[in-house]
Amino acid sequence: MTFIPEVTRFEMQQFGFSAYLIRQITKGLASRREWGYKIYSASEIENAIAQKLAKPRTQPNTRTVLENFLLRLRGDSNVVRVDFGKTLDNATEIQMLYTKIEQTNKQRKEVLRRVDQVLVKADRVLEKTKKTQVG
Repeated sequence: MTFIPEVTRFEMQQFGFSAYLIRQITKGLASRREWGYKIYSASEIENAIAQKLAKPRTQPNTRTVLENFLLRLRGDSNVVRVDFGKTLDNATEIQMLYTKIEQTNKQRKEVLRRVDQVLVKADRVLEKTKKTQVG
């Protein structure tokens, strides 16, 4: 069962498929054009990938790309779907968001502090470099 209903050549390319591999996978599959993209049924792509994986001569790198793409098609990737806000009342959601904002502000302040430290060190190095070039 596929999680994504349709796939374009562009998506396969972005996922790491070579142009040659895309041609191999999509050869003979029905497609339609929309906004300049060829769109294929994900179930047909899944079947074509399964056929390609069944061939013993498929290279390990190609096999890895195909297997990862199958996971994405099936929705078995590491992305966890969460229905934020649908099960919370407004007060709880506002409190959760406020807490998140506070945490983000603390992280931002820490990052700014580190940036300042790095800038001070960079200034010291520049001063030493200037002194050695002049002297």
